[in-house]
Parts: sequence; C-alpha cells; structure tokens
Amino acid sequence: MKATPLKPRDFSVDTLRGLACILLILCHVVGVNALNGLKIEEGFWRQATDFLAYMRMPLFTFLSGYIYASRPFNGHWQRFIGGKMTRLLVPMLVVGTTYAITHSISSNVDYNWLYLHICPVNLYWFVESLFLIFMALIVMEALKLLDKPAGFTVCFLIFSALYAIDFEFSSNFFSINGAIYLMPFFLAGLACYRFKLELPKASFIVLALTSAYALMGILDLVSKVDNRSVIGLLIGTLSCYGLLKLQWHNRFLSYIGHYSYSIYLFHIFFIVFARKVLEKMPIDNLAMAIIIGSVLGILGPILVEKLVSKNRFSHLLCLGVWKKRHVKEYLTHPAKA
Repeated sequence: MKATPLKPRDFSVDTLRGLACILLILCHVVGVNALNGLKIEEGFWRQATDFLAYMRMPLFTFLSGYIYASRPFNGHWQRFIGGKMTRLLVPMLVVGTTYAITHSISSNVDYNWLYLHICPVNLYWFVESLFLIFMALIVMEALKLLDKPAGFTVCFLIFSALYAIDFEFSSNFFSINGAIYLMPFFLAGLACYRFKLELPKASFIVLALTSAYALMGILDLVSKVDNRSVIGLLIGTLSCYGLLKLQWHNRFLSYIGHYSYSIYLFHIFFIVFARKVLEKMPIDNLAMAIIIGSVLGILGPILVEKLVSKNRFSHLLCLGVWKKRHVKEYLTHPAKA
C-alpha cells in the first residue's frame, strides 16, 4: 500500500486553529464561570467569554472534522484505532494525569484516582470525546453513511437533534456526553471538505440574527440562550463555516495554530501558574492579569513542545507522535494522527 503523501499546510486552517487557541485561553484565564479563573462575575470580559462559548469548542471540533476529511478512514481499522490511541490517549493519560496530581496537591482537590480518566479530567474531556467520535466514524464510514449528501444529512440531523434536546447519558464515562455535544460540529467540518459545501448567503443573515439574540441574552435583555439549543447549534456551525470561507491568512495566528495541540494540552499549567504568581503580587489591573495569563498560556506550551521534541520518547508521551530519525517532521493536528 502506498503511503499517503504529505499535503502542504493550509495556512487558513492554521489561522483558525490559532484563533481557537486564543478563545480557549481567554476562557480559562477569565474563567468558564464566576467560580473559576479570575472569578469575574460581570462586565465586558464576563460577557465576552460567555458569548464566545457558542463558538469556542465548536471551532476546535469543526476544524478536526475538516482535517479528518482530508485523510479519512480508509478501511484499515486496526491502524486507524492504533493511530488515534497513540495521538490522543497517550498524551491524555500522561498530561491529564500530571494535571490531576498537581491540581490535587496545589488546590487540595480530591480526585477519584480509581476512575481517573474513565470520568474525564477537566479540559481533557475534549480529547476523550474526540477519540469516541473517531471510533463512531469507523462504523459510519464502513456503512458508507457519510459517502453521499443524503446519508450524511440523515446522520447530521440525528446528532443535531440529540444536541438540541440536550441528550445526555446518566454516567459520563469517557466523556461520551462530550462526544454527543461535539459531533454536529465535527460532521459540519467534514461536510465542508468532502462535499465542498456552499451555503446560501441567507445563512449569514441567520447567523447575524441568532448571534444578536444570543448576545441580548448575555446582556440580560432576553432569556439567556442555552448552548445546547437550536440557536446555539446555528451559531456554532454557521460561524465556523463563515470563518472557513473567509480563507483568512494571518501569520501570527497561523504560528500559534501550528502548536494548537500542545497549547490545548499544556496551557492550563501556565495559566494557573500565572494566576498564583499574580495573586502574590501588588497588581490590581484586570487587563494586565488577562494579558499575562494569556501570553504565558500561549508561549509556555510552545516552549514545552520544543523541549519534548528533542527526545523521541518524551515526544511520544507528551504529544502522541513517534519521531522518526533523520526525517523532516511535519506537525499535525490530533485529527490527522
């Protein structure tokens, strides 16, 4: 069997990866809610973080689906599963367990160590969910459910319905509920590549209207729109589609996007470190705290990747890639493992 040729990097996709990284880091610096991060209860940063939640994880997942479609499952399920386990689960176990240990020591958080990762650990739920999505794709691709627009549409509507009604299993083992939450966005990204999806211009009017209504909810002018709703689904999918169609090239964001997997895995360590240092310093400037936390959250993981890349074993354990000797390394997104 011939090896799949390496494709040139898509800098517009890297740009969007970089954007997704910044949105994620801002969220964890400010705080997913008023109980964590900088514990901001109201004001611009709280409102911006809450609004961007409609597109933050959807964008990460949409791009994973888009990239997967460029190198889809080809029937060799053993190799496919092995690749995903190495690329996703090995770093999740190593980095996620390290996070749990340090978090337990520094914040006196009591983890159920027997079920660690069976029950997802903090932000590493995304990696587990993505792995489950890939396992589901083996079945859907083998049954050719995603080969034609008609079959794809049925699958997309089913998962969209589960998303909109907020369907969840009572036990969130291996972040299966996260996989249900992410699946519509992954499929949307897949469709954009596989079917060269072109939506009517009216879809951007829908995006503008739904976004405006959701923003009104953030501002307490109307009832807050839940992420797991039809409106939330429309904002997530259409905003990702619109960003992709921009074919936006930005060198700064593209550079960050080049390290997106490392940033996702390691940024939380540097954000927490920055917050603890700032707590002991006479700095009472919110914007400065956000900037410092965000810069460390970006630069720290990039430095980690450069360091672990010096050794094949550390590179495998931390990033899930076994570096071959004397071969030029091409960084890949977890979706391309």
